[in-house]
Amino acid sequence: MVNCSLLWVGFTLLVSKVPGVTLIDMEQYTFEEFNTCAANGDLIVARTFGTDIHPMIRTMPVEWNVTIGYGLFYPINPSEAVRLFVDAMTAVR
Repeated sequence: MVNCSLLWVGFTLLVSKVPGVTLIDMEQYTFEEFNTCAANGDLIVARTFGTDIHPMIRTMPVEWNVTIGYGLFYPINPSEAVRLFVDAMTAVR
C-alpha cells in the first residue's frame, strides 16, 4: 500500500503539468463546495463519501493502492460512553 500523503504529492506533480488545471486544497468539504463544483463543472478528488452526496454531483469510486490513516479524537476527560467506546476499541486493536 502507498501512503496517502505520498500519493497526493505524486498527484499534485502530475496535475501541475496539465495546462488549464488549477489544484485547490480544501480544508473540508461542505455542501457549498459541492454546489460550486456542480455550477463550475469542476472535479473533486476525495475519499468516497457515498453515492448521494449532492443532487448534481456524480461519484466514481477508484481502486488505488492507497491507505488513509484514521483515528479517534476525544477529550482528555471523556464522557462515560466515549470512555467505554475507546476502551472497547483499544481491546480489539
